[in-house]
Amino acid sequence: MRHIIYYLLVLVASGFSQNWELIPILSEPGSAIPVAVATDSFCLPRVAFGISGLHVLGYASWTGDSWKIEYPEVGGVLVLAVQLCLDADGLPHIAYHEGRYVPPYLDSVRYAFYDGDTWHFETVVRRDTGEGGIGWLTFALARDQTPHLVFVHDNKVKYAYKSADTWNILTVPAEQPDTLKNLSSVGFALDTSGLPGVAVSWFKRNVGVFTSFFEFDGTGWHRFDFDSLPPGGGGTLVQNDPATDLFHILDGPNYAIGKGREWWIGEGPPGSPIAWRSFALFQGQPHVIFSHPMNYLWYFRREAGRWVGEKVISDRSADCGSITVDRTGTPHIAFLDLGLAETLWYARRIATATEEEKACPIYKSRLPKELFLTISSPVSATKNLRLTYGLPKDERVQLAVYDLSGRTTMVLKDEMKKAGYYTEAFNLSRLSNGIYWFILKSGGETRTRKLALVK
Repeated sequence: MRHIIYYLLVLVASGFSQNWELIPILSEPGSAIPVAVATDSFCLPRVAFGISGLHVLGYASWTGDSWKIEYPEVGGVLVLAVQLCLDADGLPHIAYHEGRYVPPYLDSVRYAFYDGDTWHFETVVRRDTGEGGIGWLTFALARDQTPHLVFVHDNKVKYAYKSADTWNILTVPAEQPDTLKNLSSVGFALDTSGLPGVAVSWFKRNVGVFTSFFEFDGTGWHRFDFDSLPPGGGGTLVQNDPATDLFHILDGPNYAIGKGREWWIGEGPPGSPIAWRSFALFQGQPHVIFSHPMNYLWYFRREAGRWVGEKVISDRSADCGSITVDRTGTPHIAFLDLGLAETLWYARRIATATEEEKACPIYKSRLPKELFLTISSPVSATKNLRLTYGLPKDERVQLAVYDLSGRTTMVLKDEMKKAGYYTEAFNLSRLSNGIYWFILKSGGETRTRKLALVK
């Protein structure tokens, strides 16, 4: 007998778009298709997106006062789905489904990552023929930075993870003996041990949704079935709360928390049954957005056991949204605005911001209180060093490398810069191994960082 406790979550809708600050990312009409958003340790947003035409995969980085747009992959077919994760150094890892909706399909699951110097691309799986196609791509990075994927390939649920230079692909045993139950959607997350939990949903007409959860222990799969749930749509989304190591599932209009045979099931936030949804957790609390070409973009969160909702944009429709929550608890959204020539937008919630939230360098008006210099990523077997620095006002900036004797070994920057936050990569290949001082000077102040360089 399954142990299931039902609880009712009360909906309260409040607030409108004045709670959000919006910035356009891309203004090419009809271009952006799927989108994914993440934030780095400085609360700066990073956005991956698909785009039609010659550009296939796009990546946008907020520098503090503008977007840096690049196209890691160009040419080829469309990106039909995209997922984005940042590693411990703030570098992007992107999984995406590349293909066509009509024959010849030429579907493939691709993985791209940036090492601080170069973008690298790999094909995880490719399908040239067959009926089922590829779909429901989801992606996560383990704590050891290993990429993990779950997707549907020719009507079978697949789990893939990278070991050294090899992609290992396993079939999730998600067979369904009832032929009237159609595969609806798939989602997954990694637990604190780096092992996957995969939710698979089936839909049976006039009956409801049937969800099974599969946990992998490193050698085999364990299956746990839910009872029939109310019918719905919008996809199956899964997150893991590291504090409790419990999985959270948003499946259509249903919300579930648990692991193994113990699950608590209740109502999720309301929305169109065919809405596009995105879901993030922060300290065990869910943050959800949903959108649809006929609806506005809505944001919901849990407060004191109830769902609280508000419109992000209230005067036009949106689609293809993605949400993340930064280290301060602030939600960030990227979405396709269907009311303004289908432009790609970014939104950040500003209401009830804490002092730490207000210090996040999202806008030029939120400037550093003082000069600072940090090393964003360690140097180990690499020729590139990423430095982040903040300028409280417009000043001349001098950034140089000194050896232990005090001699200048390399000048990295000497120019006028506007106030704001900057993250830049510097090539140090001509320096020998050893210990160096990195010194930043601006406005009569000096900041230093000591680092052992190993290449």
